[in-house]
Amino acid sequence: MGQGGGGPLGIEVIVAAQAPFWLSLGFWYNVLLVLVGLGLVIFVHELGHFVVAKLCGVKCEKFYLGFDIFGLRLVRFQWGETEYGVGILPLGGYVKMLGQEDNPARLREELERARARRADASKGESPQPGGPNGLPSPEELAAEEALFDPRSYLAKSVPSRMAIISAGVVMNVVFAFLCAMAAYSLGVFQIACGVGEVAPGEAAWRANLRVGDRIERIGDKPVKRFSEMQAAISVGDIDQGVPMVIRRPGVAEPVRLTVVPDRLRAIPTIGISNPRCPVLNAAAPVVPGTPAAQAEPAFQGGDRIVGVDGRPVRIYADYHAQEALHS
Repeated sequence: MGQGGGGPLGIEVIVAAQAPFWLSLGFWYNVLLVLVGLGLVIFVHELGHFVVAKLCGVKCEKFYLGFDIFGLRLVRFQWGETEYGVGILPLGGYVKMLGQEDNPARLREELERARARRADASKGESPQPGGPNGLPSPEELAAEEALFDPRSYLAKSVPSRMAIISAGVVMNVVFAFLCAMAAYSLGVFQIACGVGEVAPGEAAWRANLRVGDRIERIGDKPVKRFSEMQAAISVGDIDQGVPMVIRRPGVAEPVRLTVVPDRLRAIPTIGISNPRCPVLNAAAPVVPGTPAAQAEPAFQGGDRIVGVDGRPVRIYADYHAQEALHS
C-alpha cells in the first residue's frame, strides 16, 4: 500500500494458486474414460473365450473382469453354473474353465497322479494316499475331474482347444472392425472451409475475401475443411502469395484471387476465422457481473445463440454485427 511523504509505493498482488492436476474433475474424468475403454476391450476379449468355450461344451466356472486376488471383488453373482464378477485389480480379466491350469508343470503332475489312482482302482489295488487320512488331496480330485469329465477343457479335441484359445484375439479384431465401420458411417465433426470473420487490415481483408465466402482450392489442391486450408497456407508461397478459388454467395462463377499471408504470428496467417456457430462454454457460459449473468432464464453451458433481437445468427460474425448495432 502507499505511504505518505513521497515514500515508496507498495503493490499488493494476489496470486491464485493452481490446484494439483490430480485434484481436478477433468483428470479423474479422463481416468474414468480410460478404465471404461480398457474394460470394454477386456470384456470383448474374454467374451470371445467364454462364448466359444460354451459352444464347444466346456464348463466355465468363472467369468471375471479384473482379478479377484485374495478373494477381493467389487461385484459377484452366480448365474447357472458360472460365477460372474468384477475383481478388485483392474488389470485384465479371465474365464476359468474346468480343466484349465495356468501352471502346465503342476497340471501334468496332478494328471499323472490321477491316472495312477484310476489305474490302481481298475486293478483292484488300494490307491496311494495323496492327502490326509489316506484320502486324495483336493488337487488330485480336481485333476481327476478335469481328466475324466466330458465337459473338461482337457477332454476336448485339439481343434476345439485351439478355437477357444484364439477366440479372444479374433473377437477383438471383429470388434475393432465393427467400431471402425461405425466411426466411418457416423463421421467426425469437421469445420467447413468457409469464412466466418475477416480481420480488418490483414491479408484476407486486403485481398477482398468476404464473410460467407467458401474456399474451394488453394493453389492446385482442393480443400474441404478449415484445417486443410490452414495447413495449405502455412506451406504456401509467402512472398508471391497463395492463389485461391472461392465460391461467393450470389456469384455464379468461382472467384479467383491471390492472398499474401502475413507474418504477424508464429505461422503465416491470412486473418480469417472459421464459420462456427456461437456456442456458450460448457464450464463457464457467462462472465459474472455482466448483463448475461442476470438473464432470465439463465444461460446454460452448451447453449447455441440462434438469433439476436429477432435477427438470425448463423456464425460469430452475425453475432458480432448485432452486438455492434446494440452497443
